[in-house]
Amino acid sequence: GYTVNGTSPGPEIRARVGQLVEVHLVNVSVAAGVTLHWHGMEVPNAMDGVAGVTQDSVPPGGEFTYRFIPARAGTFWYHPHPHHLTGEQVYRGLAGLLLVHGEDGSLPSGPRDLAFVLQDRTLGADGQLRYVTSNHDRMAGFVGDTLVANGVAGMTVTVERGPYRLRFLNGANARTQSLTWSTGDDLVVVATDGSLLAEPARVGSL
Repeated sequence: GYTVNGTSPGPEIRARVGQLVEVHLVNVSVAAGVTLHWHGMEVPNAMDGVAGVTQDSVPPGGEFTYRFIPARAGTFWYHPHPHHLTGEQVYRGLAGLLLVHGEDGSLPSGPRDLAFVLQDRTLGADGQLRYVTSNHDRMAGFVGDTLVANGVAGMTVTVERGPYRLRFLNGANARTQSLTWSTGDDLVVVATDGSLLAEPARVGSL
């Protein structure tokens, strides 16, 4: 697999609306080249990270600095966007969260604002990550056999009694998931991909 600054998924970036975000990408070992695309963000075209369209892939040993100012709050993510290689590079670890804060001060924050990247993985007998290995995987989309949250199988988090804001990103290639409380209680949804809802909505599953 790959890492961003030594972790997989990559570091969680938090910023505020109107704040300059500056990220310096150095490709240490990705032979095919890599970019960073700011998924869901409105950024200048030259900063969008779509290889072959807005930017050339950064080769091994190469560098590129991304600079943009978020215009709206929301839960976003960054990932490479080279043609035909995005899915595999994300699967192998090159992705992370970008959380932009704005007019959401009434919601839980700090240690009560938790974010989770939901993905799936398959390990071979040698302990190495396996990706697409069949025509079915190529046509239907790759689905791994082990669920991970923030790169960890069987992840648990200890919480205190009280309200929390939970952010979920489906970072899997093809898997959809239905999230529920084990108690059967409703989830209270306050936002979608890139914006707060006009008012909270109660749902049985997400």
